[in-house]
Amino acid sequence: MKNLWRYMPPFLADTFGLEEVVSNTDGMGIIDDSTEYRSRSHAVRMVASHIRSEDVVGGTREKVLQAYRTGANQLGPKFVLLCAAPCASMIGTDLGEIAEQITRESGLPAAAVEVTGHKTWENGVARSLEVLAKTVVAQPTGTPSGVNLMGGSALNWGSGNLEEVDRWAGQNCGPVLSRWGGRETLSNLKQAANARCNLVTSVAGLRAAKALQSAYGTPYVAGVPFGAAWSQRLAQAVQSGTSPALPQNGAGAPKVLIVAEQFMANAIRATLQLEYGMEGVQVASFFTMDKAQQLPGDVKLKSEEQFKTLLEQGGYQLILADENASTLAPEGAKWVNLPCEGSIAPSGTLPPLVGDQLNRWLDSVL
Repeated sequence: MKNLWRYMPPFLADTFGLEEVVSNTDGMGIIDDSTEYRSRSHAVRMVASHIRSEDVVGGTREKVLQAYRTGANQLGPKFVLLCAAPCASMIGTDLGEIAEQITRESGLPAAAVEVTGHKTWENGVARSLEVLAKTVVAQPTGTPSGVNLMGGSALNWGSGNLEEVDRWAGQNCGPVLSRWGGRETLSNLKQAANARCNLVTSVAGLRAAKALQSAYGTPYVAGVPFGAAWSQRLAQAVQSGTSPALPQNGAGAPKVLIVAEQFMANAIRATLQLEYGMEGVQVASFFTMDKAQQLPGDVKLKSEEQFKTLLEQGGYQLILADENASTLAPEGAKWVNLPCEGSIAPSGTLPPLVGDQLNRWLDSVL
């Protein structure tokens, strides 16, 4: 019963994360499943193998290959990523071997991504970007310059903030060579090793950034430019190639709780600490949390029941989290809606948060 969700809508599965990545590019995704996946926000560049129950015995290899051939004729992809849905993952079709077959047939880069629909969307974004980083990036040429943006996704902040982060980076970090998670082309992704630094704007971009660092020595800076003071620190960090240190909490129990994707929550926490004088701010997330980006007391949430207990026992005065969970709010606490756009039914869209836009929003809700 601990995994029963009664108040909050479920989060999108990791297969939707892969769909989000490929549908923002000139590539194509293939899911070994009974039907295609449909996005809320854009045209889908995803096809399905349309498997049926009898494929448990006969296997799905030929159906996956047929899905590729049909989809390629319609979409004209520049690369292909493959993944399995929950049922197909139990059949055990070798998607890596099929990817090699696709490359032999077409000359296109193709690779399998280890997502199965059992984890949340940011895992699909992370693993898809990592596979692309290991598959399509060319050797660097010339003197490194500019930045890559890694991990941004409309499933995280919405399309408006995604565009604003791109604009901010161009103004504060130098030219943006490629956008890993946002709208982009294979030709730009291939040039990623020419960047001087990678700006990782969400936890979903860390795997790809680490892959590029390992292969080409490209340093990365972790953080999203939400909040005036924090954005300034982040811009300075990109110039040095070293991630900015998170402001530390003061002594005593935290009185503020932020529930969101880790990097976004960290930026909001830093803004509350640096510009609003709030010292006791705790971050919790239902999504992946990187240990290097955690402060003592931060919590990786695994269930709604755990979240409910945290709220009951935390003694918080201010909570920033999706309004869908506000019925769990303890008496006397102020709840500020921070929509989670990666759920099946988000409570709304996030406001503009880049730079001092976060400050203006906080001024209006606190």
